[in-house]
Amino acid sequence: MEKRKPMSPYLEEWAIRLAAEGTSYRKAANFLEEWFGKPF
Repeated sequence: MEKRKPMSPYLEEWAIRLAAEGTSYRKAANFLEEWFGKPF
C-alpha cells in the first residue's frame, strides 16, 4: 500500500474512530473518494 501523509489530524482521528467502530476501510475509502473526488 502506498504511504501518504495524513491530510489532517482531524481526518486521521476520524478514520481511527471509524475503524474502532468496525467500519470497513474500503467503505471509508469509497466515502472519502466520493467526498474529495479523487482516489486514495
